[in-house]
Amino acid sequence: MKKRVMGAAAIIIIIAAALLATVSVRAGWYLTLRGGENGETCVRYRLDEGDWFCVGFIHSVHKNPLIDCYQIQEHKIYVEQTYYYSFGAGVQSQLNEGESMTLGEDGSIVVSNIHKDFETIPLQYIVGSRSDHTLILGDIREDYDQVRDLVGVFPEDGMEEVTLESGIRVISLSALFGRSSVVSIGYEYRLF
Repeated sequence: MKKRVMGAAAIIIIIAAALLATVSVRAGWYLTLRGGENGETCVRYRLDEGDWFCVGFIHSVHKNPLIDCYQIQEHKIYVEQTYYYSFGAGVQSQLNEGESMTLGEDGSIVVSNIHKDFETIPLQYIVGSRSDHTLILGDIREDYDQVRDLVGVFPEDGMEEVTLESGIRVISLSALFGRSSVVSIGYEYRLF
């Protein structure tokens, strides 16, 4: 009888340890996207302090890529940089204190050092119906030319997710949530 109790206790301890190991491996901070028709569809990507992600799309008026880049700092999302190709509807035309503007080799306008957090206002995008919105995981500054060419490409055009040699992942938001969906982006701690 004592052997059975000891055996059962050992099995329970092994199962508990396995469950704890599974939870501790998956626990951490995640970029969380919610959207779709019901707003409940949820996708998570593990991002750590200092990691970058971007959202890119083809501007509906200018017909050129626009890419907003964010960095995780102090467990918050900060917009740090944006790339676009012409001034006008919906794009920044004046710099705020501390920001800088440069011209890229391809004619892009790059606004940097924006450093605004999304703690009090939600970070949301409406997935395009004429061109896709693209989630980009990683710092694109060194791979901008490759990333730019993948922005706005719908899945039926051949891209649901692409991983560049540098490890940057480019993901179609219409493949995840559907066209014209509102996608909310947050950063939250998950146990599993």
